[in-house]
Amino acid sequence: MNIERKPTTNTLTPEDIERKGNTHVDTSEGKTVVVLHVTDIVAINRRDNSITLSTGGWFTPTTKRRMNEVAEAYGLGFHVYQTKGEWYVDAPTFLNPDPIHFGSDSVTFDMNDDTYSASAN
Repeated sequence: MNIERKPTTNTLTPEDIERKGNTHVDTSEGKTVVVLHVTDIVAINRRDNSITLSTGGWFTPTTKRRMNEVAEAYGLGFHVYQTKGEWYVDAPTFLNPDPIHFGSDSVTFDMNDDTYSASAN
């Protein structure tokens, strides 16, 4: 599974993410990391086909919005949202019918052999 697929309906591009305030993108050795301030909020690892979302303890509207903007720009198929103060990740693209609860400050998606699994870290 190629984790950098892009749907044709994207309105944001990876370059747009670079232009966002307090955000930069580091790409090296098969890994793309989106950093908000000093926190790696999204890590896309093409070597092991995984995506890690991390708040760094900052459960803020900006963190959530930037994660969703990255998902859109890179065509990653997830959506982060909040209900009653709790954060969740919905990832129907990866055959997961149930939202994943942010148990702590990060969630990792492993997408090997077209399967989906997630764990709250």
